[in-house]
Amino acid sequence: MFYNFRFKINDDITRIDKNLIDQLGCYPAANIGDILNRVACISNNVRPLNKHKLCGPAYTVKTVPGDNLMLYYALDNALPGDIIVIDGGGYDLRALCGEIMIIYAVKKQIAGIIVYGAVRDVEALKEMPIPIYCSHVSPNGPYKHGPGEINVPIVVDGLVVNPGDILVGDQDGIVIVKPEEVKEVLIEVKKVEEPELVLNKLYKYTDLQTTFGVIMLALVNNIPKVLTLKQILKKYIEHRLEVITRRTQYDLDKAKRRAHILEGFRISLDNIDDIISLIKSSKDAKEAIAALMKQYNFTEIQAKAILDMRLQRLTGLERDKIEQEYSELIALIDELQSILNSEDKKYKIIKTEIIELKTKYADKRRTQIQDVRTEIELEDLIKEEDVVVTITNKGYVKRVSADTYKLQKRGGVGVNSTNTIENDEVKNIYTVKTLDKLLIFTDKGKAYSLKVYEIPEASKAARGKLMSNIINLAEDENVSAILNIAGASKDAELFFITKNGIAKKSKLEYFLNINKSGLIATKLDDNDELVFVDISRGVKDEIFIATKIISITNKIAVDLKVTFLFLFISSPCQIFFN
Repeated sequence: MFYNFRFKINDDITRIDKNLIDQLGCYPAANIGDILNRVACISNNVRPLNKHKLCGPAYTVKTVPGDNLMLYYALDNALPGDIIVIDGGGYDLRALCGEIMIIYAVKKQIAGIIVYGAVRDVEALKEMPIPIYCSHVSPNGPYKHGPGEINVPIVVDGLVVNPGDILVGDQDGIVIVKPEEVKEVLIEVKKVEEPELVLNKLYKYTDLQTTFGVIMLALVNNIPKVLTLKQILKKYIEHRLEVITRRTQYDLDKAKRRAHILEGFRISLDNIDDIISLIKSSKDAKEAIAALMKQYNFTEIQAKAILDMRLQRLTGLERDKIEQEYSELIALIDELQSILNSEDKKYKIIKTEIIELKTKYADKRRTQIQDVRTEIELEDLIKEEDVVVTITNKGYVKRVSADTYKLQKRGGVGVNSTNTIENDEVKNIYTVKTLDKLLIFTDKGKAYSLKVYEIPEASKAARGKLMSNIINLAEDENVSAILNIAGASKDAELFFITKNGIAKKSKLEYFLNINKSGLIATKLDDNDELVFVDISRGVKDEIFIATKIISITNKIAVDLKVTFLFLFISSPCQIFFN
């Protein structure tokens, strides 16, 4: 540590295992922020200038507002992979860095720059190959007087950043992970890593898919009973019979009451003059009702109806209406009475009404009744589509929709298929379908089974995810081969060859059911590795093996015509099935 009244410099910071940092960088900042209870995210005031993913340990710089002297020291002394985080107090009048300093940072292999303050040369910074975040932009250059501090706790827009903290950033923003929490965060974030799979599990395990039972429970004489289908149909018919009986009886009583009144009207119309005189001579309505009941044997109901009858009912046309209504009521009364007296008519009414309900409300069945109960599996909810799977030498794997890649025309320059970390490169590319089954073989001679949809989906430029985060690989175990066995015959065979030249064949059927812990595909000597596996069609295949040192005489060339060429080799470079 170097310290005086103007400067404080500390180069003794602790950096965690780079492999853990690389694993953390495979996940979105938002997911990590959720795991950390949403209290470790730098605010939206600090935004990215480009689309590069940010991940690495913090190398902190505290400056006087508008002064970048200590940034020069940081660029000279930070290690490759560090992220330089500058606390410039959010000062927006002078830029702390620009194009020239960022170019130097790229040369020094700095993993990213975060400036809580201003930058300049924005157009050039957007094209830089490292992630850059800032809170402001200004064309004014900085001072270079100091003072400042290196690798001390700093504040970025209200959030403390300590030296060695792991910073993960993308287009959503930056999240801070304490070094001692990285392993725990990795465990938790893996549980929610695949949105597609999580969504499909929601479909399967929530009320978006519901199973319910049905029992024939009904109230019989106010007592709950479980009935058979025949019993419940019988009870329903009995209920309908009771409904029809009560309804018919109600209609009959109503018709009889109306007919009774009309009978009084008919008598009164035949004696209208006398009835009018009687009413006129009565002292009040009560006396008039009594006189009508006494002289014409009317009931009280009839007498009141006559007294309330309007004069227009005395016209000839109204008289004809009364006679017609009376005749219709008499016919209705007879029909209703016959229904009450006949069970057959009641059953016919039930049938007619059920057919009417069917005609009015029935539509085409929207569900299917099946005899066999089936369980929806997670795989049933996965959309089958063509995808491209890539794996790198260091074990980063991802899948990308095949539609992402456009057909290159003549003179095409191609596109980047993945952004690899330092000293890494794409090892293999596979074109498969999301529902295809893959066999994963490692250099330790173990085999694992994996469905394509279980490989995380990513963009073209994304690095992908370590295979060890998907299947249970040992720390020093690496992938040697990936085989797509979709559509392969059960009679097919697998051909194995090791680094020391040991070869064997095994039936594919032995590898169709592999649990999560994997299966020993071939036993190896202590100093040997499995380097190649492929599917063979059996004795019809010709196997050609090439070594790094190729020296074939004419005599050996003749021997290549045999069905199997078996060589003891120290390092095979390629194997072909013809």
